[in-house]
Amino acid sequence: MKTAPFQINLISRERACAHKRTRWANVAIVILGVGIGLEVACLRSLERQESQVSARLMRAQAQTQNATAQWAQLGRPLTPQTWESLQQESEAVNALIEKRQVSWLFFFHDLEQHLPQEVFLSQIQPEGTTIRMSGEAATLAALTAFLNRLQKDSDFHDVFLMDQKQVSENSEQAASGIAFSMRLRYGSLPELRQGDT
Repeated sequence: MKTAPFQINLISRERACAHKRTRWANVAIVILGVGIGLEVACLRSLERQESQVSARLMRAQAQTQNATAQWAQLGRPLTPQTWESLQQESEAVNALIEKRQVSWLFFFHDLEQHLPQEVFLSQIQPEGTTIRMSGEAATLAALTAFLNRLQKDSDFHDVFLMDQKQVSENSEQAASGIAFSMRLRYGSLPELRQGDT
């Protein structure tokens, strides 16, 4: 028959309690340190995103000036009414960006990669998991190239041209472009990610 080994506790009860308190205090300090580290990392990430958005905003303003010049080269003056309408739509898009419900930064970056110079978007409107866009293309070939590029990208889904028509300044002129509207789904939308799982 085996006997249990002899055990003796040489630490007093008070010292044992103090030791436990010290151990729990050390654990709390480590958890607090990890929490602070995560907060600092999140803050740095937000600062990077803010600087990226600011840089994109500056680029967008430069592109607006460039687009105005290109619009004028197409022979279609940018009237104050058209400009005001574009500004209102831009403000609506900026309000959506501030909501941060969608990764708009990635959406606009990906969209910009596929947008030919001959295609101008005048409206982008999210509707659930669908995004509706409308604009104008200088030629049918430019519009077709834009649609093909979006369809080949794995982040864009269900790309569908809803409407297209030739536009001109007045009925006596030849057509100066093609107005279009389309819809698609973008892979970075939270609703789409939930539906895929």
